[in-house]
Amino acid sequence: MVRGLAAAAGSDDKDVRQLGRDLLDKHLAGQGIEFIQKQLKDDHAEVRLSAARSAAKYLSLGEDLIRLLSDSDRDVADAAHQSLVKISGGDDFGPTSSAKTDVDAARKKWQAWWDKEHGK
Repeated sequence: MVRGLAAAAGSDDKDVRQLGRDLLDKHLAGQGIEFIQKQLKDDHAEVRLSAARSAAKYLSLGEDLIRLLSDSDRDVADAAHQSLVKISGGDDFGPTSSAKTDVDAARKKWQAWWDKEHGK
């Protein structure tokens, strides 16, 4: 099911793409945390994108989202950033651009936040 929805979400047709993304988001949101965590590592960017959006309701996926900040697909990285802001209660440690140095600095700040939140 995920593959078919991901194919629709990656469609060149704008309406099909939006419908595919909406359905993929809805499907993943109805799955458990373990399933979403697995999808954060999927080969297809559309699946990672949807999983990153769905992960916003799980604080325990913070470290997975931090890794996604440097995803090769900018939309995935942006979704990971937005989800981190949500699970942090509004804190925002970036990145403010897609420049590697900015992303690396943001990952360090997010990791420090994560370590502090989880007593490491």
